[in-house]
Amino acid sequence: MPGSVAATDLLVVALRAHQGGAGAGAGAGAGAGDLALPAPAERLPDDAVTRAVRAESERLRTRLAALATVEALPPADDVEGWSLEPHREGSVPVWWVQTPEQVVVGVGEAAGWELPRDERAAGVLADVVEAVVAGRVEVGVAPGVRHYRVTTADGGVREDAGKGVVPALLGTLWRPAARWSPAVPWDAGSRADAR
Repeated sequence: MPGSVAATDLLVVALRAHQGGAGAGAGAGAGAGDLALPAPAERLPDDAVTRAVRAESERLRTRLAALATVEALPPADDVEGWSLEPHREGSVPVWWVQTPEQVVVGVGEAAGWELPRDERAAGVLADVVEAVVAGRVEVGVAPGVRHYRVTTADGGVREDAGKGVVPALLGTLWRPAARWSPAVPWDAGSRADAR
């Protein structure tokens, strides 16, 4: 994807956005953007949610390794994260992290969607990743802002945006019109129009 950043950088951007209280976007599933990363002494719980997210992460990483560069956050007791940067130009990267408080999944350089740590988190993570891989993403580009609309298999739509410095400073005073275009599926065999 032209102008994309390294996969690990996507995770760092997302974590910093959450630490700084940046908004996580609008629409179904959008979070408040107020993720406070846990203190280093706090560990991921050894519970069903952690195990389910780890299992789904392993399944996705293994299945998609031929289609994307897979990178992990450096090992830590309090956070786990993965980023997948697709090899196919025009495709959108996807990333996710889990902390003791929540699971966050996002696309491109956007802040991501904060999911509660419950039995649905791994399923929502998989739904978003599969939608991105299939190319069911619309990308809106405006000066200093890149918007993302992800349509999951159940017809749900999640929206998020990555903002540059000027739009972030101007906030709601300036909303430039975005030019929208569909993302490219990660695999030539995928059908983005199968929505």
